[in-house]
Amino acid sequence: MAIYFIIYHILKGLEWTNKSRKAFPASYTSIHKVEYCSETWEISLENLTEHL
Repeated sequence: MAIYFIIYHILKGLEWTNKSRKAFPASYTSIHKVEYCSETWEISLENLTEHL
């Protein structure tokens, strides 16, 4: 789960620190989609749970 938080911080332009307690909400089975669009990476889908 830690890599998930690091990727979110990078893509959302937030400073990453191991001391940060801020977490992004996510279900254990939710789907997230990261896409390369317009020469940048972005999160195009967050917390999708239609498969449940």
